[in-house]
Amino acid sequence: MSVTPITDSELERREHIIAAYPDAFTDTYGTISCSPFLYKTGSSWPSPALGPEMQPFLRRLYPVYNHSITDSWPVILKNIQAYLSECSMRSTAILGLGWGNQKDEIPFCPLLITIGVEPQSVSSGDAKSAAEYIKENILYRAGFPALDVAIWELETSFSAGPRLRSLEPLDFKRDNAKYAHPFSSTLSLSIAPLKNPIYEGTASLFLRRDNNEHILLLTAAHVISPDIESSHNLQNEKVVILGEGGYEKATHDINDWIGELETLILKGSEFIKEKQQELVNNEGGRDQEKIAKLLRRKQEDVRRFIEDVTELKRVRDDVEMKLPDINKRVIGHVLHADPIGVRQTESGSLTNDWAVIELNNDAFDDFDFEGNKVYIGEISERDFEKKMYPLDSERTRHMYPEDFLLPISSSVPPSEILNPTQHNKKGDPAMPVIKNGSTTGTTIGWLNGLESLVTRRYGQDGEHTFTSTETTVIPYGGSRLGAFSEDGDSGSLILDRKGRIVGLLTGGGGLTNRTDVTFATAWYALEPHIKDTLPGINLY
Repeated sequence: MSVTPITDSELERREHIIAAYPDAFTDTYGTISCSPFLYKTGSSWPSPALGPEMQPFLRRLYPVYNHSITDSWPVILKNIQAYLSECSMRSTAILGLGWGNQKDEIPFCPLLITIGVEPQSVSSGDAKSAAEYIKENILYRAGFPALDVAIWELETSFSAGPRLRSLEPLDFKRDNAKYAHPFSSTLSLSIAPLKNPIYEGTASLFLRRDNNEHILLLTAAHVISPDIESSHNLQNEKVVILGEGGYEKATHDINDWIGELETLILKGSEFIKEKQQELVNNEGGRDQEKIAKLLRRKQEDVRRFIEDVTELKRVRDDVEMKLPDINKRVIGHVLHADPIGVRQTESGSLTNDWAVIELNNDAFDDFDFEGNKVYIGEISERDFEKKMYPLDSERTRHMYPEDFLLPISSSVPPSEILNPTQHNKKGDPAMPVIKNGSTTGTTIGWLNGLESLVTRRYGQDGEHTFTSTETTVIPYGGSRLGAFSEDGDSGSLILDRKGRIVGLLTGGGGLTNRTDVTFATAWYALEPHIKDTLPGINLY
């Protein structure tokens, strides 16, 4: 785990926090952000014996399913929100999460009511008072007196042509497809507004309207307009494939990989010459067959590397000829963008943050493109099967797509979010999920069965504020496997292992770019609204 240097002022602040709550940093050590608890009710969590060589346990988050609190959870969220409002404590999120050690399959704390607050916005004394009140009044009256409460410093945020090449995955080996994918028409796509190409995000689903030949593309509205005040007036704004940073990174990565392969070819060719000379010098010797076997193996490696370089250079040369000018990377314009904010539904208050792009007719080389399939080739077949099918008995043949593309199908119903039919390694109900985003690529996480109440603020003084219920995803294995998402992944679709849609990724919570939890708008609630707004729209 990387260590960020601590300034003198931050060190002084840490000492002040620890003086008020000694376990502030050891409770959260090992999470993505390592952001402290300002206070936690209840007894101290397990910790190693103190000593000069001892390190705190690495902590991780766990999803919560089938807890007895589930039916009462929406009311508890409202009551906690009302109390925090009364005492003028501005929360960023109210979450129900399990906590434990990264090495353990079972959390030592199956459910902790975790209240996120902006860093340096709440005193230790106020945090203690709030946590104890929520435990002793709201949770006690709801029938859950044993549950504990933590106040956690946690920021929330919105994560933010040419003829595209048609990626033919069966003609690319997995490593090569990884570097060709950013320039292809295969989901997910890295996009940006032409006016502000430094603000990059992800587009993740092809759509089509009845009797209309245009292909449409779904993303988050804030990807197209980082300014919330302009989110209602985006129609006809031009959209590009690969913003400034995305294009620079993608071209650097493919050139870097070509360079590595050419180095392997050079070293392999030198090895071949050496072994060929050894065969001549040791003709008839006992090691003749061993040398010949090594030679054949290296010759096959070099032949394969040469093929790889040839196909990657074909992609690279095509890109460098067509796409350096950002104006030539325009793929379409905004057809509709709903105003960013909160929308009331029967299931609660949901984040409204979506936009539909109408692609140019010539956006693709041809219309024989892959459509709604998500590239997952950055995850190996072994890792996909191990993490997406953790229970051995649920594994079947052909779980990993041979073309590295996971087809998008239907949506996950709310009943399965609350009570998954899939299982973790221990056989308990749990749902692993996967996404492909512009920043972090393909990642795997755990869907949380309890939704979170999330507050987002915009503007320097937070003059634009709204609170909504969000579907929540946590990292698969704590900080050792990295965050599920980061800035730039907004607009990605979160899918289960069958390609069913869980939600549209809208942002995350953590500190700066360290995302402890990912938030999404549930697809089962968002899809009907999209269809009502744009009649006749369906998956492509």
